[in-house]
Amino acid sequence: MSISFNEDIACFVEGSSEKAIMDLLIDNDCLVFTSDNLADEQFLSMQEISKKKIDLFSQRILSQVNRDDKMDIIIVQDRDIWPDFKAIYQEKIGNIYIVQTKPEIEMLMIHERGLFSEYQKVKSKKSPKAFLSNELQLPEKTITSYTYLQKYFTPDNLKQAILSHSQTTRPSKGILQLRDLLKEV
Repeated sequence: MSISFNEDIACFVEGSSEKAIMDLLIDNDCLVFTSDNLADEQFLSMQEISKKKIDLFSQRILSQVNRDDKMDIIIVQDRDIWPDFKAIYQEKIGNIYIVQTKPEIEMLMIHERGLFSEYQKVKSKKSPKAFLSNELQLPEKTITSYTYLQKYFTPDNLKQAILSHSQTTRPSKGILQLRDLLKEV
């Protein structure tokens, strides 16, 4: 799928695993946008668009968008949460894209290690995180940490894992995959 994003983007990531993956991709020029396009030139936490904080984000970021421009919102998450922006800010928002990492971002590691078939045999009993913890003989907390993921993946094996994972999942209509954010796929 070829997507053309607006010049200004606010990209939210659900947790440290998603942030590690997205930072690795953007730092190695693998995405169809650059950090120059991002609000605050970085990925933002999902907490910024929680019900309690969405007004602060809107005032801080969306109020700065020029009248003739629009900001696209990208949300990288494994859930189906849609933000609720007040009507006053709706005219400043272009499109809202949900990039789903279901069931978990750890599926990328399973694909990278060539363990997808093995995981399919136990997926009703084990989460991807528990499966990897057992395979790698590491605590679950370690394999999902920002530092571990940044060291684990190279840009090339991460892109290959994303492509492999995208072939095994079917997102809901209107939902994107990480693959849709990659350059030259």
